[in-house]
Amino acid sequence: MKEVTVFLVNETNLKDWMDVLPVNSYKKYKDPPVTCEVCGDKDFVGVLVIGAHNRSLFWECESCGNLHLKYGKGYTKKLLGKLEGLSINLDDFYDTPDTEELN
Repeated sequence: MKEVTVFLVNETNLKDWMDVLPVNSYKKYKDPPVTCEVCGDKDFVGVLVIGAHNRSLFWECESCGNLHLKYGKGYTKKLLGKLEGLSINLDDFYDTPDTEELN
């Protein structure tokens, strides 16, 4: 199973991540769904959220981007609550090229 790692940023006034993210159903899937509830596609990728959990929290439909819960709504909300106040300097993830290498 493919997996992507994401850093979530809430640029809305909403405090509940479940209202911010594209989750259309609170049905949980231990394994990827057979088909997407929104578009019917069969291809999914696991979504690991930095700072929330050390495993994937969602199954993302590769066609429409809808997120399907891997755990129950309450537990997912609790894990996403750990993101409040989380600060990461994204510049720490990039190497600054040496100017001599650019010439």
